[in-house]
Amino acid sequence: MIGYVFLAIVFIIPAIILLKNDYGSKRGCGRGCATCGNRDICYKNEKDRSVKNRSEVPLALERDIASFQKEFGEEFNWELIEWNDKSVQKQVHQELKKGHPLFGMKLNAVARCTSNDDVLCIRQEDQIYISIHLTYNNNGGTEFPRFVIVGNQVKLLDYLRQSNCHM
Repeated sequence: MIGYVFLAIVFIIPAIILLKNDYGSKRGCGRGCATCGNRDICYKNEKDRSVKNRSEVPLALERDIASFQKEFGEEFNWELIEWNDKSVQKQVHQELKKGHPLFGMKLNAVARCTSNDDVLCIRQEDQIYISIHLTYNNNGGTEFPRFVIVGNQVKLLDYLRQSNCHM
């Protein structure tokens, strides 16, 4: 009798669990769809990803960053910011004080550099990319944080290829 209980616990129950799960269907890669492109699968239950709350990361940017990650490997230090990570967005707006040239602009943080404090933002009204070097110091004057207006998607590719997180 103990042998049957052991057999059921060790083999039958795990087999039932495996058969009940949907491991055979495509689920995405788990990296925010930057590599597999299955945005509809990874985010099928997320309803609040509207432009009203926060602009979506353009699919072209996801594709381009994934391409650079493959091309440059570990030397490429830009990564997409998860859509629900509000901390970087909050820090950008905290540092842009009245008098700063970017103050009051509707900017969405879409990528960050892992080797320094650069954040890539997209300006909502015209889809222009701006690279901002965060200071994490709220006492700075209006000359900080430093920034570079990168431009449109084509200019962004050149910027990412040449700068690789270096301002």
